[in-house]
Amino acid sequence: MKKTLFIICIVGIAMSACSPKIFYISKDSENSKLKVQPAEVLEMAEELLDEHGTYFWQDSIKLETHIVLKGNNYYVKRSDYPAKYLNWYIQAPAIKINGKNGKVKIVEK
Repeated sequence: MKKTLFIICIVGIAMSACSPKIFYISKDSENSKLKVQPAEVLEMAEELLDEHGTYFWQDSIKLETHIVLKGNNYYVKRSDYPAKYLNWYIQAPAIKINGKNGKVKIVEK
């Protein structure tokens, strides 16, 4: 029983360590590993943000555009919501753009 529990714990730790981390990116930053840069990502997502990538929380707060990077994918979202965790930015509504080939996808529920 102890061996089984130990193995399950080790596998869980290994899986969590291997998952891609999420980073908040500014539009002025550069990433040498990816072909598409954050400024280009913002231009690609701009026309889709109003319809597919905007989240309203309060009408009185100004909307901000957020870019996060997870693995090779950028996620762009416009929101006034003060997110506590970066995982929120990769959930719908958001625009997903592949950093290697520039393929654009709308994140749906």
